[in-house]
Amino acid sequence: MFWPRRRDKGNGLADRGSVVVAGTGPKLGLALARQFSADGYRVLMLARRAEPLEALAASVWPDVFGRACDLTEAGAVDAAFAHAEAALGPVACAVFNASARRPGGILEVSAAEFEQGWRVGCLAGFHVGQAAARNMVPRGAGTILFTGATASLKGNAKSTAFAAQKFGLRAVAQSMARDLGPQGIHVARMSSSTAGSGMRGRPPRRSSTLSTLPAPMPGCTRSRAPPGRRKSTCGRWARSSRR
Repeated sequence: MFWPRRRDKGNGLADRGSVVVAGTGPKLGLALARQFSADGYRVLMLARRAEPLEALAASVWPDVFGRACDLTEAGAVDAAFAHAEAALGPVACAVFNASARRPGGILEVSAAEFEQGWRVGCLAGFHVGQAAARNMVPRGAGTILFTGATASLKGNAKSTAFAAQKFGLRAVAQSMARDLGPQGIHVARMSSSTAGSGMRGRPPRRSSTLSTLPAPMPGCTRSRAPPGRRKSTCGRWARSSRR
């Protein structure tokens, strides 16, 4: 585990709580961690191996920490969330960003590769969503986000394993949205392109939101937007629609 230096003087936003980014890499995962840190949250980045997290520490952001965690193991995920709650503050948002890409058609992907992809991209999402919900439901507030892909909606000839995990993850997220929404928990799916557009302050081309529950991303407030769309101060746009 690495612990980068922290701010000497806070800006009063750190009391918002913490954010867990599960499945952190040098692109989207790191961008999300930076954005939440800039918005005043303490961020815990999770990845299977500690070495990549230590490499990301070269780009130090205030209140961003890392922890090695095998997301396919329920006990490890529960321990990571318990650590975030105890050391960084109540988890206000959890982001699941892990996946396992193994391109190949039905005759090219082995059963073991298919199962491992499902464990990393779908079962791990269940573990993260469940751990987040266990902490958020008693408080009646929180946001759980799942990153998706085009393969969440359609499979091509070479995405046998990847599409299966993304289809499954979308189903988990959609069921969670309908289950947890009445309990005050906002659950949504965002594609990597949507998230990336939000980080750059430009509207994405399409919606990837699973639910029309009213709560935006933690720390964001709605502002006026074109008909049929909504905007938050985070810069993320989404078209209201059910899928």
